[in-house]
Amino acid sequence: MAENHTQNVEDIIQNWHIFYQLDLYCNAQSDGGIDYNGEYMTKTMSILPEMVVLDKETPIAVSFGEHLFYFDDLKTHTLTIKTPREYVGGWGYVTKTHHYTLTPGSAPANSFPATWQT
Repeated sequence: MAENHTQNVEDIIQNWHIFYQLDLYCNAQSDGGIDYNGEYMTKTMSILPEMVVLDKETPIAVSFGEHLFYFDDLKTHTLTIKTPREYVGGWGYVTKTHHYTLTPGSAPANSFPATWQT
């Protein structure tokens, strides 16, 4: 039974990953600052074994922080977190929007382990 559990988790790790995108909105308060509104960074993140949620031996979700990406509920496949506006020297006022998307397919070899981005 434990071997089946291990295989189910391994199947999820090999067949799913999390795509991350950071969008920035920067409003410089001086002529020397930076104005920017758009995609700033993307990366792929591999799912760790401890993130796979099982019901008996069947994988049902990926746990990411307090969010669950349920395999059978597409509405849960995207998590968006917008940070409060803050002042960053040289950039001006910055708002970050973090997008995490549960994505089918194996994570590319250069992927990072799934972690919150700040």
